[in-house]
Amino acid sequence: MDASRRHHAILMAVRRDGSVRAADLAAQLGVSAITVRRDLAELEARGDVSRVHGGAVLPSAIRDTLVTPSVPRVAGRRPTIGMVIPAASQYFREIVEGARRAAQARDIKLVLAVSDYNLDDDRSHVQRLLEAKVDGLLLTPSEPFSRLAPALDWIAELPIPVLFVERSHEPTAHLHPVEYVSSDHQHGAIQAVRHLVELGHRNIALVTCQSPTSGWISRGYDAAAEAMGLPTDMPRHEHRTHEEIAQHLDEILDGFERSGVTAVLAHPDNIAIQVLQRARQRGLVVPDDLSVIAYDDEFAGLADIPLTAVAPPRENVGRLAVEFLLRKLHSGRSDRAELHIHLLPHVVVRASTAAPRPTPVDAT
Repeated sequence: MDASRRHHAILMAVRRDGSVRAADLAAQLGVSAITVRRDLAELEARGDVSRVHGGAVLPSAIRDTLVTPSVPRVAGRRPTIGMVIPAASQYFREIVEGARRAAQARDIKLVLAVSDYNLDDDRSHVQRLLEAKVDGLLLTPSEPFSRLAPALDWIAELPIPVLFVERSHEPTAHLHPVEYVSSDHQHGAIQAVRHLVELGHRNIALVTCQSPTSGWISRGYDAAAEAMGLPTDMPRHEHRTHEEIAQHLDEILDGFERSGVTAVLAHPDNIAIQVLQRARQRGLVVPDDLSVIAYDDEFAGLADIPLTAVAPPRENVGRLAVEFLLRKLHSGRSDRAELHIHLLPHVVVRASTAAPRPTPVDAT
């Protein structure tokens, strides 16, 4: 791992945990303690960390910004945060777990509601939480912001601080200013394509189910393909239902064969597993004939050939959402800077990706 990647990993760790131990970093990064100490010295010179005996902490200026202040009790009761999520899936369970731990550490009560991807339920759950006198709200709308703009009017009028969770947007003329903590799924898709390109792949297909994440994955795929000079005519099956993809898997794989596809990015995990299974049923060897990389990493590692996958930082999204909502509750100032927080997913490399099989060269 080169110095820039080590520095990035160290900064992610110290910002996540507040402090790091040099010995732990050396073990995690696979480098010597001397190398870690040199990295910490360089980061301290840049003002990114402050060295202490055995490791490093955040500089006081940054720490004061990131560390959540205590929240005063309201009328003698524990502060309460409401949280609305669109599904009780493994994906959101991990986000909730991060939020629960952060709330518990600060003696905050967390109240959860699940809307089952229904915008009307979003609104009714929020109303019930308001009636329950919650002090702030963590909200994951059932639709992405790109389809949600007209429905944001009522959210902007809520009488309590609101922070959106695992939803992000690009500013548009019809969108109210919003604050959010979210995984950067566009970056996650770029990382997936980069991993495949570094293995030697160029013909990379894309298969996604319709979800609030799928649009960002498509953008990341496009950005990576353009930046890395990849072919633009590779098969793309995007924003489909699970049933549509399952019904047409053989046609999809036929298209891969015609286009010379050697790798595919598939979202979510169950679609990646179906692609893997059908490819093997057709006689393909994974990863030699076809590398498969999943997006979400909920259970990708449990496939019979464990799948390489993009893992969004779900627990950290939940944890930081609580921390920044508490900051909003504590400050109560209209001049406080609004927050758009993106956390970077990472690629978990397993057995389903490898260099493509060498192309036979015609004898001359």
